Amino acid sequence: MRRLLASLLLLLASTACSLPLSHDVSTVRAVEAQPRKSGDIQVLPPGPKPTDTPSEVVVGFRGAQANAERRHAIARQFLTAQEAAAWRDDSEVQVYDPDREVEPHVIPGGTAARTVVEVSSTVTGEIAGDGSYSARAAARVTERYVLEKVKGEWRLADVPNGLRLTPADRDRAYQPTSVYYLALAVGDTPPHLVPDQVFLPRGGDAARTLVTRLLLGPSGAVAQSVTSAFPAGTRLRRVAVSGAGLVTVDLDSSLARQRTAALEALSAQLVWTLRGLGPSFTGLRLLQKGLPVKVPTVGAVQDASDWASFDPEGLGPTPPYFFLAGRRLRSSSPLASGPATAGGPTDPGAIAVDAAAVTPDRTQVALLTGRPTGPVTITTGPLRGPFTTGPRGQGLASPSWGSGQYGLWLLQSGRQVVLLRNGSRELQTVTVLGLPAGRLQALAMSRDGARAGLVVGGQVWVGRVEVVDGLPRIAGLTMVLPDLSRARALAWASGIELVVIGRLARDDQVVRLAVDGSTATPLNSTGVLDKPESVAASSAGVLVGSGTGIYLAGRGFSRVQTGTVPVYPG
Repeated sequence: MRRLLASLLLLLASTACSLPLSHDVSTVRAVEAQPRKSGDIQVLPPGPKPTDTPSEVVVGFRGAQANAERRHAIARQFLTAQEAAAWRDDSEVQVYDPDREVEPHVIPGGTAARTVVEVSSTVTGEIAGDGSYSARAAARVTERYVLEKVKGEWRLADVPNGLRLTPADRDRAYQPTSVYYLALAVGDTPPHLVPDQVFLPRGGDAARTLVTRLLLGPSGAVAQSVTSAFPAGTRLRRVAVSGAGLVTVDLDSSLARQRTAALEALSAQLVWTLRGLGPSFTGLRLLQKGLPVKVPTVGAVQDASDWASFDPEGLGPTPPYFFLAGRRLRSSSPLASGPATAGGPTDPGAIAVDAAAVTPDRTQVALLTGRPTGPVTITTGPLRGPFTTGPRGQGLASPSWGSGQYGLWLLQSGRQVVLLRNGSRELQTVTVLGLPAGRLQALAMSRDGARAGLVVGGQVWVGRVEVVDGLPRIAGLTMVLPDLSRARALAWASGIELVVIGRLARDDQVVRLAVDGSTATPLNSTGVLDKPESVAASSAGVLVGSGTGIYLAGRGFSRVQTGTVPVYPG
């Protein structure tokens, strides 16, 4: 299956525009999908020259791999006819650091007609066959390229399968974007979407690329944590885009037999995915074998802004944030007077608050009373009360609702993840497959409910949430960015982006981090935040707690509140 997915993605890439090439270091950038432009200046990489040495042929072949036009036709010019037919450009893409590459050199013992060139690269990431990216601990990889003389010129007769790209070439050849699937249904939780960030070939028919990738199914990063409303075997017949940005999607499937809820869900998947085209996408017309599909709750044309109820975050347009002051719960918006907000923490009936978490829909709050080094009591209820005193446990910390569909997640004594399920008064130990050695320092669940972020021994790990025999567990843990160390706090800015406090170039940095480690953007805190301690994030912004102040990220950091431990709902 993985090879099939890769073949389909590279087939889509065969129509890609020619792309400018460079081996400059990639600048850090945001990960949000941007519209793809067809009018960019096109620069073709050079093909082989008659005077090329064996090492120059290898360098030219690797440099030409960023151009996918006609199945990497320019790169294949460096190969013998037999190798050009055999080379698999649909294997994984290795991303290497050009600044740490050893100059290609000829291995002694060759002849005038046949020789071998060895290349040593420092690989820092890869794009898998399903389009998912994963950062890797920098590792030296040495490969050999066999060359033969063909009509007096050196050509490559045996090369490794797959592509070898610098970060800059990766960004020119591939576009990180999100395709959307459905969160697993739990109880009466309304349906919502989960973003799956994948790297797709740039250029060509962007709308067709997005829809085709959506129909292929989720990547391995979330495959066991999501589902799809498209019937099994659904195939794409046609995609057309009008000058006004209306995308017509014609599917070869029995959609007319689907229930209203299923039609709404697959429409939401399509609309949210096609938003990756940018502002040029204005609407969707859905067809089945050339005939209009009637989705009862919308018209013949679905607007690009439809299906807001399927928002993965569930926060609404202007979510408030919450924080603590004097062991009382505070908020950027008015709070009703109650045992956690009014008076002092020692007043009769008051709840002293040392940590808090609020569901994305802001209907439930969880309050922790006690320090993580000792016994902690959990209290839950609506924001305005009444509250229910829940279980008491040693060393409970890092409360997080995520989507709220499973209940309240916490760390216990730095050793395990526990869950207070909705309606339960008992803590349940959560199975975490592949949990690395080290102390559990922080936990944050994504608001779409599909992922868990953990800080373990100063490193950031992300896993998916699976349900087995009715019980959620965390699986598929992956270190997000090996170069990021000494992490101690994290929050989800969105389903595909984290904000972390740790060390990238120096200690105590606040870093925006793509969930797959493909990008890392340090936020400027020099001179303002000497010791950032806690972080909160959402589409509304990034907040950092430092000392007795709460700071909002912008061009720098500006103080917005007196208080500690800011949190956004989730």
